[in-house]
Amino acid sequence: MTLQAIDHVQAAMPAGEEDKARAFYSDLLGLPEQPKPAELAKRGGCWFESEAVKVHLGVETPFTPARKAHIAFRVDDVSGLATKARAAGYQVVEDEDLPGFERVYIYDPFGNRLEFLKPATRGAAPRLTQEQRQFVGILVGAVSGGVEHWAKRRPDLAASEFATVDDDWGVEITQSRRQFLVNLLHEAADGDFADELQTIVGWPPAYARDLRMKLL
Repeated sequence: MTLQAIDHVQAAMPAGEEDKARAFYSDLLGLPEQPKPAELAKRGGCWFESEAVKVHLGVETPFTPARKAHIAFRVDDVSGLATKARAAGYQVVEDEDLPGFERVYIYDPFGNRLEFLKPATRGAAPRLTQEQRQFVGILVGAVSGGVEHWAKRRPDLAASEFATVDDDWGVEITQSRRQFLVNLLHEAADGDFADELQTIVGWPPAYARDLRMKLL
């Protein structure tokens, strides 16, 4: 006997919440809903299936969301999906503890944790827009001006090469600059002094998260 493939995965959901499941798994993730066989349809729940991915939602009573055990999906645009999920009101948690991958966790409307990942690309850094350069300039200026939590970590970078942000940032971002910015944007979005930076910089943490994902 040889295992050939995973036919489908199943997650649990509360009774009577099929419309919420459709909004997430079909509308957000793009999986078409497939009708359940008549006998199984009596039990509630939904099936969402494409050629490559099959996710079945089954009713569980009493219901407890899977906050640790999870399904992991390969996707082609982690950042874009995370942005759409936040805009739709779903909980999104970034994670960078898996070397070589860009990934996030998104919680479905029932609290089940789902992982979305793609291999990280380390080619040429993307060109920043004028608005993004402005944001980086204000952020770096705040750091070099004395946000102690970060300045104590890398005072050399905060006070030198990152103290001035000009058009060069939009043309070429060196690897050292990119790594510094990724770390700095993480602090601005989710770090210990995110609230302090938001007060100083005046931009929402979500903007820092989205720009950080672009640079990964």
